[in-house]
Amino acid sequence: MTGAGTNNNRVLENKVAKSDWGFLVNANSSGNALERNHLSNNTRAGIALGSGASGNLIVENNAAGNGRENLAPSLTFDLFDNTTAGTNTWLRNKGTANFPIESVGRD
Repeated sequence: MTGAGTNNNRVLENKVAKSDWGFLVNANSSGNALERNHLSNNTRAGIALGSGASGNLIVENNAAGNGRENLAPSLTFDLFDNTTAGTNTWLRNKGTANFPIESVGRD
């Protein structure tokens, strides 16, 4: 979805299926909002946040059946957060995750 340092975008009500990634918010990207998207049957995660992504809002997305190739780093997860610093907010999303799905303000 974004190259490194892509900021302040809103991605709303899209359907992404049978792609490599659903949405990938890459390193050092912030202020992006991903809302009410449907992501399925993608090779890697439906939504993935790369290292250094912060201040992004990911809300009410439906991700199912992603990670079909079990490839690193996202493996079989529908929702994948690879950040180690900064904060991203995940709210009311559906899908398997590499963090507790109830997580809010994960940092």
